[in-house]
Amino acid sequence: EPSTRAAVMLLYLNVTTFVGDEGGRLAEVVRAAREAGTRIVLFHENNEAFGGGPFSWHFTTTPPDLISDGLFSDLAIEFFEMP
Repeated sequence: EPSTRAAVMLLYLNVTTFVGDEGGRLAEVVRAAREAGTRIVLFHENNEAFGGGPFSWHFTTTPPDLISDGLFSDLAIEFFEMP
């Protein structure tokens, strides 16, 4: 019997996302999740103390196939420091 549960992956974006060997492994996990139809919710870190930076940074470090496949088509939820 098919599952009726929705799968969701939370992807935390900071300046180290998709960087180095760990970033390459993360890219494989994201590819597999997208192929399985998993919804990916993006959380973008803004606080520099936690590796935050401009969203445009991710277009320089994210594998091109993930960008062209629409990973960033949905809006990212931005994290801001609490006042």
